[in-house]
Amino acid sequence: MSIRGSSEFAENLGIFPPKIGSILGFFMPFVELFVGLGLLLFTRVYILVIAYGIIFFFLALNMKFILERKEMNCFCYGNILESKLGKGGFIHYIYLLVALGVGSMSIDQDIIKVIYNVDSINLVFVILTMLLLAANSIIIQLVIDKA
Repeated sequence: MSIRGSSEFAENLGIFPPKIGSILGFFMPFVELFVGLGLLLFTRVYILVIAYGIIFFFLALNMKFILERKEMNCFCYGNILESKLGKGGFIHYIYLLVALGVGSMSIDQDIIKVIYNVDSINLVFVILTMLLLAANSIIIQLVIDKA
């Protein structure tokens, strides 16, 4: 997480006035972190709404860059990995949208029994699956960004 980099990214997007972009960029990593923890620990509708909102915002942002044929580093992974807004990011967020949709449907215990044929889900299994999905999603984005 790099607060300075996130603020500069949001400020340079050109969507928001620079001061508002900087403030949004400052808070975005914290919001994403809390929403991620909330999705893992709680089954609250407002957490899902915020998560869907974040995903749809970034889907729209990536689509904007695809349609305008622009390229910009997205700072999506902080200083860890370099990625760009565009096709790779769009596919990455579609992937996350599907994962969030399946995950949010699994909150209902009856759906869990149907999908997994068990009475409860092992938390370790869920965390490992999430990590593998995240790694796969990142790899897809990086491959497409380099193409």
